[in-house]
Amino acid sequence: MKIYNKYLRACGMEINGNVKFIHSSVYLDLGYASNIHIGDNCVLSVNTIILAHDFSVECGMNAIGLGDLSNEKKLVKDVHIGDNVFVGCGCIILPGTRIGNNCIIGAGSVCSGVIPDNSIITGEKGKVIANTIEWAKQKNEQYGDLWNTK
Repeated sequence: MKIYNKYLRACGMEINGNVKFIHSSVYLDLGYASNIHIGDNCVLSVNTIILAHDFSVECGMNAIGLGDLSNEKKLVKDVHIGDNVFVGCGCIILPGTRIGNNCIIGAGSVCSGVIPDNSIITGEKGKVIANTIEWAKQKNEQYGDLWNTK
């Protein structure tokens, strides 16, 4: 991952610290790499897509007579992923999304807008279903012996 982190930085992506793991099938919108910001200790699972652009704007402009074939209109917005974030397989993170620190994004979720720190997100509309800290405390009570490696 250290070499891949270097490569992503060379492409213009902002990585704070080191990404823990990015699966080889993850699609990062490297044409707009400078618009993608990833925090420390993040995991991006299988088939995740991170988009910083949206070319569908041109379709909408054509529908209202404002299209311009010589200069395709597009929406480009930054994507921010905080520190210690886990993104499950098959997630789509849309332009303009801000994911806070310590978040868990459930498999297949579509994320947009602002996701607060310590949130667990699931579903095609990426809704907050739990607080990461409360969830972790519950898991620790339930399976505490599994985590203690003294």
